[in-house]
Amino acid sequence: MAQSDIERTLALLDDPRFIALRRCADQDVLLWSNLADLEMPDGLSREDAWRLLTSIRRQTAFQLPWKSYLDIGYSTDTWYATTRSMARIINEFEGRCRAGSALDRVTQSFAGSNQLMAQWEIDLKAAFAWEGIEVDGARIHAIFSGESTGTESIDRIIENVHDILLDIDVLAHRRISPGLIENLYYRVMDGAEDV
Repeated sequence: MAQSDIERTLALLDDPRFIALRRCADQDVLLWSNLADLEMPDGLSREDAWRLLTSIRRQTAFQLPWKSYLDIGYSTDTWYATTRSMARIINEFEGRCRAGSALDRVTQSFAGSNQLMAQWEIDLKAAFAWEGIEVDGARIHAIFSGESTGTESIDRIIENVHDILLDIDVLAHRRISPGLIENLYYRVMDGAEDV
C-alpha cells in the first residue's frame, strides 16, 4: 500500500464523522436506514460507508448459534457482531443462568415439581370461569399432573390444553395467524365438541 493510501485511510479513520459512524455501529445495531440520519465524511457515499462498516464489523463477528434465530428467516451463514449493549446482556444471562447461580438453584428446586404448572392451572381455571364453566382447581391439577384421566368432555379439554402447553416453545415461534388460532381451537376442542 502506497504511503498516500495509508495517509488517506488514516485521515478517514480519524474523521469525526466516521468516528461517529463507528460509534453507532459499536453501541447498537446499525441498519442501512440509520445511515440516512448520519453525516458522511467528505467524499464517502453511504454505500461506501456501509461497505466499510460491514467489513470492520465482520472482523469481530461470530456465527449465530441459535436455531430459533434461523427459523425466522435468516440464513445459516448469518454473521453478527456484538454491540456493547448486547455484550452486557449476554454477560448478564451468563451470570444469572450458569450452573449454581440463584436462578439455576431455584429452577432445580422445582425440577419434577408440579409447582411449575401451578400458574397454567390457575389460568385454565380462570379461562373456564370466563366461559361460565366452573371447574375445580383440584380436578385440573389431577389431570395436569397425570394422577387422573377423566371421562367427561371438560376433562378432555383439560388434557388437550396440557398437551398444547407442552408445545409452547414451538408455538412461541409461530406467527399469529387465523390458521394458527383455528388450529389451536380444534386442538383444544378435540373430543369435546359437545361443550
